[in-house]
Amino acid sequence: LSATVSNAIESIQKSHLLSSNFKRNSIIGSSKAIMSILETLEQASKEDFPLLITGETGTGKELFAAAAHENSQRSKNAMISLDCGSLPETTINGELFGYKKGAHSLANEPKDGLIKIAHESTLFLDEIGNLPISLQPVLLRVLDRKEVWPLGALKPEKVDFRLICATNEDLSRKISNGTFREDLYHRINVVSIHIPPLRDRKDDVIDIAEFFLNKAKKQGKIVGFTQEFLNALKGYHWPGNVRELQNAINMARISARGVENLTLHHLPAIIFNHWIATEGHVVHKPTDDEQAEIWKEVLISPKNESSHQRLPYEMDYEDGNPLSLGHLNDDIKPDLPGADNSSVEITPENIIEGKIKWKQLKTISYHKRVSIMVAVKSLWMDQQQNLAKLLEVKPNTLDRFFSTAKTKAEDGDLNVDQLKPHLDSKHHLCLEKFFVPLRKS
Repeated sequence: LSATVSNAIESIQKSHLLSSNFKRNSIIGSSKAIMSILETLEQASKEDFPLLITGETGTGKELFAAAAHENSQRSKNAMISLDCGSLPETTINGELFGYKKGAHSLANEPKDGLIKIAHESTLFLDEIGNLPISLQPVLLRVLDRKEVWPLGALKPEKVDFRLICATNEDLSRKISNGTFREDLYHRINVVSIHIPPLRDRKDDVIDIAEFFLNKAKKQGKIVGFTQEFLNALKGYHWPGNVRELQNAINMARISARGVENLTLHHLPAIIFNHWIATEGHVVHKPTDDEQAEIWKEVLISPKNESSHQRLPYEMDYEDGNPLSLGHLNDDIKPDLPGADNSSVEITPENIIEGKIKWKQLKTISYHKRVSIMVAVKSLWMDQQQNLAKLLEVKPNTLDRFFSTAKTKAEDGDLNVDQLKPHLDSKHHLCLEKFFVPLRKS
């Protein structure tokens, strides 16, 4: 009831705009979601109610906790933090509640717990859902009585602190399975804010990216970046949230190797390929000489130069194990209805986005598989080994696959007209580049 009334009051108060002296503590973004959270945070900072911050990993929950502390009356003292999932139960007990000398075999000296250290300040417990169930009633007692009882102490010690907790888990589900106490949940969830994932606030992506890029500019490492670079960042779904975005910017800076302006080619491969797949762009059209080098690298010759013996077709093997000769006719089998149990259509774009694995590709006809994989290779802007990892298959399986396609093309068993019906017209050019030069040679 107390939590409900407090939240109702906060909802009325948050209609006010952020005051000019509110410290955002490096929280970047101007989306409606972020501004609403900051308004709630500003009002909550004026009180000592426990605050619960929820959100996926990488959304910056600790930044919001720090902002709540920096804007409170307790900001004159440093916020004290503990990750409840980083230490074993016995260690968390001593770290959080403290102990007296001789309380256990390793207690050669007394130790103040973080709760006592946070006296007249703020205690931030990250990943509160990982707090051992045995310690939860102890924490509840501290919150109710405003006193902590260190291990081995003869009497409790008074403490005055504000508690902020954060979690990326569903605490109601943990309550249902008996790993989190319901009474503690209601005690820490007086005021709550939820940080939405970055994919749900795309308007903030550019602001955050420019914040990290401007930091790099101040260090004199880059000068600028292209609009396509920013568009690719905004179009990505960011499963790792702000932390992944920051890592992507740092990786782009490293890959630039002294280049002043960041372009699409400096982005991590997964973001670059996602942009190609979703936007339908081919950023760089290789020259004939560059394409020849790509063929030389990708299409390893299936002939042994010393013995002139041809290697078996890729379809004769499944991850290195010979199959029956009956599988030699896989290339003429049509697609069977219901053969692919996936609800995702097998297309080059879906493969690049990681939605299709090799085992799904094995369910379609050989001709369709070749046509799709040639298109994927044309779009893929990374090492073939990483493509194999994306497909969850061994790299030598892809080597054999493309080698077989080359051999069949040389023998006249494959031609572009057979493969074009399996692809959208925008990919037909890549088939011609892949096969026609082979036939001419």
